[in-house]
Amino acid sequence: MKRKAAESDRELDLAAYFDRCAREGDMAELDADERRRLRGFMVDWEIRPGERILEPGCGSGRFTEVLAAAVGPSGLVLGVDLSAEMLARARGRGLPPQVQLRRGSVLSVEADGQTFDKIICLNVFPHFSDREGTLRRFARLLRPGGDLWINHFASREAINEFHAGLDRAVRDHLIPPDREVHRLLRDTGFTIVSHRQDDPGYRLHAVKAGTSGPETAAVAD
Repeated sequence: MKRKAAESDRELDLAAYFDRCAREGDMAELDADERRRLRGFMVDWEIRPGERILEPGCGSGRFTEVLAAAVGPSGLVLGVDLSAEMLARARGRGLPPQVQLRRGSVLSVEADGQTFDKIICLNVFPHFSDREGTLRRFARLLRPGGDLWINHFASREAINEFHAGLDRAVRDHLIPPDREVHRLLRDTGFTIVSHRQDDPGYRLHAVKAGTSGPETAAVAD
């Protein structure tokens, strides 16, 4: 119970932090360099019309609208975020009907007989308070052979340095060393397909264990 209470407190602090960011206009739109990097990620993700995508930490919806265009009217993008202010801005974009937005932790998302083709964690992985629990939930939510992507617009070192200089609520939200991330993924039911850090940034691709070939992760330390 104490652990759950502590996690809840951390999530409340995180929601309040991103509420403030939303009010200040942070992370509202993609700049030119972010758009370039996102185009590189989209090539990797190979999103097809009709696919179902879970987007944890969807924020203001600046990535959500790109994902929605890729899946088209026959697909689905479920965006989940702790911040009410960020979600208000996402709803203000007039996103298409294939987008659903939900406030809360990704740990509250249930499959309800439906599964996702891809889970895309863009600029959000360090903010999961219960990483092991979150990854186990992802494994439950993905269809057999479904893809998990963990991406950032910069390297692990750059992200960690940036977070260390921010507000107390996110100061210790760091991307773990590669070996720890790999262990977490293996322990929670994933097989790592690839892992590299280059331009456009941090890119990790995994699938459910037993639904792909042998592990072929190329790790750039």
